[in-house]
Amino acid sequence: AIVAAAVFGVLPDPRQFGDMGDFELGGLLDTDEEKALCLVAYFHRIGTADDGFLDEVVSFGRRSGQPRPHQFWMGLDKPLRKARIKDGPVEQRHGCLQAAFGNEFLGGGVLEGCAAQEEIRFATCPECLVGRFISERALTMEVLVITGAVQYAQCTGSGSRLRFGGPFKDDPWGPPDEERRRGPQVVSMDPLAFPRKEQYEPPQVLRELMKASLACEGDPLDDDSGASKQPSRPPF
Repeated sequence: AIVAAAVFGVLPDPRQFGDMGDFELGGLLDTDEEKALCLVAYFHRIGTADDGFLDEVVSFGRRSGQPRPHQFWMGLDKPLRKARIKDGPVEQRHGCLQAAFGNEFLGGGVLEGCAAQEEIRFATCPECLVGRFISERALTMEVLVITGAVQYAQCTGSGSRLRFGGPFKDDPWGPPDEERRRGPQVVSMDPLAFPRKEQYEPPQVLRELMKASLACEGDPLDDDSGASKQPSRPPF
């Protein structure tokens, strides 16, 4: 309902309530055909879904922490675990924590014509867009977590070459969890963009380490750490 209301422009501008991005989806219908087709695929799926699917939940959380000094990281003695590298889109790595590298404002430039990794994710999983209506800008020591926003469309290419590839009809996520969420767990974190050697200066390295550490902790609902939690929402 919230996504539909945003398409028709009947919601208040969230920017008047806090440090948030815009949430006016109607412009996509006129200016961004490929993302508009993704929305059509979403509404078609919702319009034909059974009650069980409509009873599922998408949750939005915010995980925060205190800065950790250089001495903390240097004192760690646990070795890094082995890593596996696979070809293909992030959203095809089911059962994994999926990263959305992007903007401090959730969804980045998804409504402003941008079509990089984060924007494509939000186009093919439109329920992620609701986070723009309820989530303020992520601060330096914060990441945002979305759980249960399934994929409704598929795309090829990026940027000006982004093309709608049809509805996503697979169901690789398994049954809902105890919170009635089914689908991937997406962590949105905003890396800094520094040219040349500036990105390796200690303050920037510590900031990136903290972001990555918080992101790897995943969904705040999975623990009792006291992380900030935003309430679960029904499908949008």
